[in-house]
Amino acid sequence: MPLVTIRVRSAAAPDQLAWLTMRVSRREDHHIHFQAEVATALAKDAVSFLAPLTPAQAQVVKSEITGGILMARKQAGKVGFVVELLSLGGSVGDERTVSALPSVAFAVAATLAVVQGLGIEDLRTAPRGGFQWKLDAVEVVEEEP
Repeated sequence: MPLVTIRVRSAAAPDQLAWLTMRVSRREDHHIHFQAEVATALAKDAVSFLAPLTPAQAQVVKSEITGGILMARKQAGKVGFVVELLSLGGSVGDERTVSALPSVAFAVAATLAVVQGLGIEDLRTAPRGGFQWKLDAVEVVEEEP
């Protein structure tokens, strides 16, 4: 199961960065299973954990991540998969914050993480983005079974 870390940068405000790490794996059925606990994932980020989100903000980010996973589903076709959000964070310039970022950044990052994790595209050779957010970095680490 690959661990995929995606970092996206705002095209409109290049000092805005958002990132997340997800565990992505295929399933034999055609179902999607995902776990996206934003508060837990934020607490695991080495940079952004000092600036927690309110429950309402966390719900908005979770909704965006869910939307991003569903956008990836459209690209994947009838492939079943499991996604687990492991960490997320962000910054605006030197300020480590998620709450100051447009939440759509996390939808874009989630889509890219699933697409990369399922092997639909290799973003390391063909980077892209969406909604005014562009891929800044991608890292894939294969976990031992």
